[in-house]
Amino acid sequence: VSGSTIGESVLIGASAIVVDATVENGASIGMGCKVGKGCSIGRGAILTAGSVLRAGTSVPAGEVWGGSPASKVGVAGEAEAEVIADNAALSGLLAEVHAEEAWKEPRLIDQTLFDYKIKRAHTPEYISTLREDPKFTPMPTLGGFLEDVNAYDVKSVPK
Repeated sequence: VSGSTIGESVLIGASAIVVDATVENGASIGMGCKVGKGCSIGRGAILTAGSVLRAGTSVPAGEVWGGSPASKVGVAGEAEAEVIADNAALSGLLAEVHAEEAWKEPRLIDQTLFDYKIKRAHTPEYISTLREDPKFTPMPTLGGFLEDVNAYDVKSVPK
C-alpha cells in the first residue's frame, strides 16, 4: 500500500498492491489484487482475490468485483459485511502481535529461541519429575493467542 487513503475496518489480503487509491470503510481487497493509480473502492465493496483493477476505475459501494481486468460480478450483502468486519478485526489483532515480535531486540529473539528449544525438550515424563513452581508462567504461543481472541469462531473468510 503506497500513497493511498485507507478507511476503517478494511481488509487487504497478502501480496495485494494498492497504489495511490482510495479504499472506503469496510471494503475488502483480496489476496494478490492489483489496484491501479487513482482507483476508488466504495464502502463495503469487495475485490476478489487475484483481481486487477485498472487505473482510475471506481468500484461502487457494496459491489463485488473480480477478474482481470476487474468487473462487477455481484453485490455484497450484510453477511459479507459481517465477515469482512470480523476478519479485519482479527487481522488488526494479529498485526499488533506481529509488530511486537518484529521489533524485538536481537538479544530477546535469541533468548526466545533458546527458551523454545528448552521447552521442546521437556517431555511429559520429564515435566512430571519437576516440583511445581508457583511463579512459573507458560510462554505465549500463537495458538494460545488465537484461542484467547476467539479466532477459531470467525464464521467465514472473505471472498
